[in-house]
Amino acid sequence: MSTDSQGLVLTGSAEAVAAYDRTVDHLIRFRPEVVDEAAAAVAADPGCVMGRVAGAYLSLMSTEARAVADAREALGTFADEGGEESRLLPRERAHLVAARRWSAGDMAGAGALLGDISVQHPKDLLALAVGHQIDFFRGDAVNLRDRIGRALGAWDGADPRSGYLYGMYAFGLEECNQYDLSAEAGQRAGELLTRAGLSGAAIDARPHRLSGGQRQRVVIARAIACEPDLLIADEPTSSLDVSIQAQILDLLVDLREERGLALVLVSHDLAVLRHMTDTCLIMRDGNVVERGPTERVLSQPRHEYTRTLVAAHQGEETSVGSHHGAEEDT
Repeated sequence: MSTDSQGLVLTGSAEAVAAYDRTVDHLIRFRPEVVDEAAAAVAADPGCVMGRVAGAYLSLMSTEARAVADAREALGTFADEGGEESRLLPRERAHLVAARRWSAGDMAGAGALLGDISVQHPKDLLALAVGHQIDFFRGDAVNLRDRIGRALGAWDGADPRSGYLYGMYAFGLEECNQYDLSAEAGQRAGELLTRAGLSGAAIDARPHRLSGGQRQRVVIARAIACEPDLLIADEPTSSLDVSIQAQILDLLVDLREERGLALVLVSHDLAVLRHMTDTCLIMRDGNVVERGPTERVLSQPRHEYTRTLVAAHQGEETSVGSHHGAEEDT
């Protein structure tokens, strides 16, 4: 077994799963290479059921009579060519049942099964994309909106595929005559990234092409997407150089002031705490050993452990903004 790019376990060789990943990428981008990649997944490992299922879905979505027959044949011979179905994972078996149900003419039943898969596994992009297409075929405006809407919270804004999901969601909103919300969803990813200090082009950027500071901004954009009242920043400046640390901290302060957020900052950097917080808690082994105004706690520590921390950080300077902020938990 191997793991796909979304962290889901699949039956099949690493080569087959890599081809399956490319299949899904091409599918959401409507690229013609999708058919060849699905075939490549099966060729690499006939036991890769997700490769077979993806190929069957593609045939069924074409709505051609011969293609439907091909899909039935591929699914019908899976047990003989790839091994017993009992060895498959529950998610894979559910996909197999959904594809067979559609090939038997029950498109609505297949869509419902794919919806169940998406609820249990919101990162299953094949279930989302194929289910979305079924909703389109059936003119099911509510599911065009809700199938994708339910899954969005599980997606990291740093994943370039999330932009395509927002596009599907915007289409569903439009079909429900929610035009204002549709426009908002269509623009949301780009706007959030821009507010976090990135260009809208970051939506299509691979994570490995972003710098540490850029990735941190993407995470912040994702966090504020749901318009929270409380933002928890756990070591937001770790692994960043001093100049980028200052930018990220200033961004957090600006967002807090603009949106009226309460900010909980978790950090081991006492200089950051001094400049960013009004109140701090010092913790050791999961227990609070000291709590009070930040300036008092760090200038006149009362607990032995706090005094040890302050002594260890004496003389250290961190270039951060002079803003004062919200409560901190370290």
